[in-house]
Amino acid sequence: SPITSISDPLAIVRVTLFYGYLAALVLTGILMQCSPSTSIVCRSPIRLRLPCAYKRWRMWHTSLGELFIGLSLFTWLVLFVWISMLLDSMSISPTEHLTPSSKWLKQLGGICGQMLNVLVALALLPVNKGSGITRALGLPWECANIYHRGMGLAVVFVGLLHVAMEHSLWIAENVYVRNLFAYVQANSGLTIWPWAVPMMHIVFLLLLAAAFASCEYCRRRWYFIFVGMHVLIMPVFVVATLLHSWDAWRYSIVALTFYVSDNLERARAFFIQKFFSEQA
Repeated sequence: SPITSISDPLAIVRVTLFYGYLAALVLTGILMQCSPSTSIVCRSPIRLRLPCAYKRWRMWHTSLGELFIGLSLFTWLVLFVWISMLLDSMSISPTEHLTPSSKWLKQLGGICGQMLNVLVALALLPVNKGSGITRALGLPWECANIYHRGMGLAVVFVGLLHVAMEHSLWIAENVYVRNLFAYVQANSGLTIWPWAVPMMHIVFLLLLAAAFASCEYCRRRWYFIFVGMHVLIMPVFVVATLLHSWDAWRYSIVALTFYVSDNLERARAFFIQKFFSEQA
């Protein structure tokens, strides 16, 4: 982060909400592991009829615990948005001469940006098969994979909203053409790291291509293209997010720590197995 202070009171409120929610999930998973009766109730099967893109209806096989987790996540995200709206309304400086429409667009764009930080961090949690979160919750890899896809879809949707709010703000301030084609030159000296905005525009286009390859139709027919785009584009997107948003690391650091430790453990196991096989 290029800013000197990491103890922003507004950011502390959001971070406390985020890690409080993660702690509640972990404690719920531990309770399920320690209490057989609670585990039986949470694993009670449920079938839901949900609308589908290519079918009229689709039966969704889930459990009471998964339904509770999904509803609690949705409720927490709504709470996060509401609190972010209150915090962002207080963070806009009175010296900024903004029209009501510009102020509204800037506030919505900031909220979408904060939501993206959270959603990227939540989407990263299950990317490693040895995650401590998934083990504590007793989640099989298949369920974590479905959750990861859902969070990825939310990242794309909120990312499109964030870009739309940003471009709408440029139009409202009559700087759209200038910012679209010469953002770095126009904002040099006015903002820190002006190159981060056009960089993120390019990376987000790559993310949309990877998201299209992740659709079930493409994934099942061209699986190696899907994997290759994920392996090449997603790390670039995560790094670009950390550079573009200086608050992103506050949320993603846990998931990235799990990811790095998991890959180090798998690499260690691979080399140990290879060493002993060569010795034999």
